[in-house]
Amino acid sequence: MVNAIREWKRVTKGGGWVCLSAFGETAFQPQSDLFENRIRQFGPIIPDRRRPFGWQRLVELQSLTALLNQAGLTNIDAREVKIGYLLRNQEEWWDICWNSGFRGPLAQLNAADLGQFREDHLREVGALGRGDGIFFDGTTFLARGQVQK
Repeated sequence: MVNAIREWKRVTKGGGWVCLSAFGETAFQPQSDLFENRIRQFGPIIPDRRRPFGWQRLVELQSLTALLNQAGLTNIDAREVKIGYLLRNQEEWWDICWNSGFRGPLAQLNAADLGQFREDHLREVGALGRGDGIFFDGTTFLARGQVQK
């Protein structure tokens, strides 16, 4: 990741800013844990046991600021933004799964297992409903660092 930030720095004019975002520790919870626990029963390859999804590589604000510092940026500013909203139903969660980093493990399942996983997982997610919907936590970090002139 540091090499990618260094490349962004290289192509940014002196005095300009490199900006990025990352999801926080609570993002996608508890749906993400339900997903992970259920998908492991179907045997897909998930290499990192502690942080199974790529977006979980920077879930601490300190890690993000350290990355920008390591890339040689200055005037680093990073903050957590609590973002969340209600999903109308579990099908909206499935849309997130199918169109995000959760799709990697799903793509490893055969059609029958995918159907079974979907049914079982959406039943679990549906149980999280509060009458007015299912809360989706999208806690995000916003960070920037400046390229020296």
